[in-house]
Amino acid sequence: MFVGTMLAVAGMHRSGTSVIAGMLEEQGVFLGEVNVRNRYNPKGNRENQRIVDLHNDILRHNRSSWRRPPEVAPLYTAEHRRRRDALLADYDRWPCAFKDPRLLVLPDFWQDVDLHLIGVIRNPLSVARSLQSRNAAIPTPECLDLWCTYNRRLFQLHQQREFPVVNFEERDRLGEQVRAALHFYGLTTVGEFGFYEDRIVRHDETDWLADVHRPDILALWQALRERSLAP
Repeated sequence: MFVGTMLAVAGMHRSGTSVIAGMLEEQGVFLGEVNVRNRYNPKGNRENQRIVDLHNDILRHNRSSWRRPPEVAPLYTAEHRRRRDALLADYDRWPCAFKDPRLLVLPDFWQDVDLHLIGVIRNPLSVARSLQSRNAAIPTPECLDLWCTYNRRLFQLHQQREFPVVNFEERDRLGEQVRAALHFYGLTTVGEFGFYEDRIVRHDETDWLADVHRPDILALWQALRERSLAP
């Protein structure tokens, strides 16, 4: 039976959400059956494929996709909710969590579930390069637009209800940030963090500010960074 409350890692694709989910798992957070290895993530994306499939089906139902998020509130069917409730039954312990970037473009679908969000942010150019390493056909402007869309939704959710935001740029303080995120929800940590390794990060655009000249991106990044757990 579903415990009624769960954590959810929310962030743009290729923003470090897999790492944060893995760090939560090593601290005793139950993720269910997740992917633990694939060609793009040496430790897996830590996603429950049933949740990803459900999100993708909802997006298709709205003639959209992760690359073309719905511009208006998506529609859901009773079958979508039935599938969600059935898979939630597997999360029978607390703390539990799931991670899927698509959550940010489908938040209303989860509004009747007590989700405790943990946001994750990463600079837009590193996200773009990482996306392009998977699909070179995605042009940089589209990647940056997607970064804006997803992170604008993250910011809007944070305005509605405060939650911890991990800044993936501050990787030397990831453990400290994840610990603070868990403490925010009254959870304690059980030991040191070992999930993150430098080899996981394949695209690190440290000088991105010199290459991105869009005021909307710079303003959004500053607003999110100010709300993060890292200075």
